[in-house]
Amino acid sequence: MRSLKQRFHHVRKTRRGRIILVVLGLVLLSAVGACLFYWFIYRKQIVREQLEATVIRKSNGLYRISYDKLVLDEVNGHLSVTNLRLNYDSTRFLQLATTGKAPGMLLRILIPKLIISGVKTPRALLGQELIGQYVRLQEPRIELFYTNKGADSLRHTPAPAIYQQILGDLNLIKLDSVLINQAQILSYRYGDTSNLVRISGADLHLHELSIDSVSNEDASRILFSRQLLARVNQVSWLSADGRYRLQGDSIRLDASSQSASIARFAIKPLLNEAAFTRSLRFADDRFEADIRDLEFFRVRFNSLLNDTLHADSVIVSQALLQIYRDLGLPHDGKNRVGTYPHQALLRFGLATRIDALKIETASINYKERNAGTRMAGIVSFQHTRAHVKHLSNIKEYAREHPVMQVRIQTRFLNRAQLQLQWNFYLFHPKGQFTVTGELSSMPAAAVNVLTEPMGPARMEKGQINNLQFNFTGHNYGMYGTVRMLYEDLKVSLLEKETGSGELSKKKLASLAANIIIRKSNPADKKGDIRIAKVNMQRDTRRSIFHLSWKSLFQGIKRTVGINK
Repeated sequence: MRSLKQRFHHVRKTRRGRIILVVLGLVLLSAVGACLFYWFIYRKQIVREQLEATVIRKSNGLYRISYDKLVLDEVNGHLSVTNLRLNYDSTRFLQLATTGKAPGMLLRILIPKLIISGVKTPRALLGQELIGQYVRLQEPRIELFYTNKGADSLRHTPAPAIYQQILGDLNLIKLDSVLINQAQILSYRYGDTSNLVRISGADLHLHELSIDSVSNEDASRILFSRQLLARVNQVSWLSADGRYRLQGDSIRLDASSQSASIARFAIKPLLNEAAFTRSLRFADDRFEADIRDLEFFRVRFNSLLNDTLHADSVIVSQALLQIYRDLGLPHDGKNRVGTYPHQALLRFGLATRIDALKIETASINYKERNAGTRMAGIVSFQHTRAHVKHLSNIKEYAREHPVMQVRIQTRFLNRAQLQLQWNFYLFHPKGQFTVTGELSSMPAAAVNVLTEPMGPARMEKGQINNLQFNFTGHNYGMYGTVRMLYEDLKVSLLEKETGSGELSKKKLASLAANIIIRKSNPADKKGDIRIAKVNMQRDTRRSIFHLSWKSLFQGIKRTVGINK
């Protein structure tokens, strides 16, 4: 079993672990306050000047500590500190930077009210044990500044174990509760006023906190406590490319019930569609997402300290995803082999195991602007329900459950029922997957919202009775069959008129097309059903969805008699 020191060694390596460590930092600050209380009662010669000198010395002159007011009740073991401040000295930072000794992160902390209550003074005197009722931090504000200098202290674990650093000369710190109310945490790049990560309205309650060598090895504890309850009003941060702000609202973590919830998670583009396109050199997708009521069940919170996300199930109540792409821009030409969903999961920073994921209802809209017509077509999937089983990037888990299954029910263009079954073979060397699907009946003209701007073509009449497909895919292609039943199909090919920009019918081309195409499948009630075979080579610059659509479209064209 790993010690707490080893767990923190893992979590300090990652940016995702920083939020956990920041919360831990608040707890450590509480413990430091408790230690200060011990010293103020029993070593009265330590006064404000000596405390400030100690902080300056320990930080190599980088930090200053101060407070406005300190109230001490020695009889009842009560300490109250008003406006406790820890700040860095910018002049000293620049001096350290010139010698290569500047830290990778700077801190600025303000705690308007720090209260420590119920300390048992005899135990502190005789056994060097600090035992009390609670520590409360009111509305602390913590600012983190990434300097890109030296070594980031969050990525390097000091030699002594964490619990030993907190204890100092004490043998035990034990508190009934640690309470942090309405904390605010902000992170910046040094010299830039726009914040990278913003956490507001954070409440943290640690119950039965115990810090000593025994508790350090107790795997049932999280952050040295028996129970953890955290609530956060909002977390937001900028994407790495600066084009999006990601935001989570009303987040709740409860270690006792092993549950977590997020009322809303949103991905918000900072530019509208036109401005987003103007900002690009190459064509790229613009995403917008709004996800409501995420619930996580049987979360192993301690596994997060080992960089592992493990939950039995996740339920998403509602989701909206909108994607936009302008094909008028050139393609970036990047090789996208290795980017299928189950392959991308391997690059996710956390080892992940979610046994079941359920999306109760979702709407997905993909809007694409054609390079030639400059018109946009929208593919929509409404009333979507999805179930995912065995979502994981852990090899040991994949040995028992080698296939990640994704089952989807949706309404295509809100006109016909579509059912899909994806099977992704985890850790397959060739990225193998399969997809089967079935589309119910709908008028052929329903697809004109796609074919007119993207073809350009128009379905004049016809009925699609049923569409089934079965594909197997890998890194470099896809093969399978398409079975489409339809009747009385008639099409018109279109062209964009010069000047007006409107689409008009190409009469001769349309006449030729209707001569070539097969109007029904089967040709009559007694005729054989045509099933098209597909063998599509992948454009390795494109995604799995492009490959799947091109394979399906090839099968449809062959079914109607177009073999080019």
